[in-house]
Amino acid sequence: MEYKKSVMKINFRKMMEFEEIGKIPFDFFLALLSKAEVLNGNMYLYNNQTVRRELGDYCNVGDNMVFKNIRSAVDAKLLIPTEDRGVYLFNSKMVSR
Repeated sequence: MEYKKSVMKINFRKMMEFEEIGKIPFDFFLALLSKAEVLNGNMYLYNNQTVRRELGDYCNVGDNMVFKNIRSAVDAKLLIPTEDRGVYLFNSKMVSR
């Protein structure tokens, strides 16, 4: 079986237009991208205990700091809340597959 890496394109110019993006640590941003799930061409983040633990382990922070960083990503419009609890849509203007 052949494994293909998916390539993420980060639109830095678009990201810098949003002043809140600087509040998100870059390591946490990359960890968020590693946990992105692609469904029907959209990228989603499932905010459950397992994902938060893995994000915290990668960034060496606790669960509360992971929650604050996710909230900062929502405030910066990097993540868009959906109608389902704990599911966020990545802003396609900033991050694309």
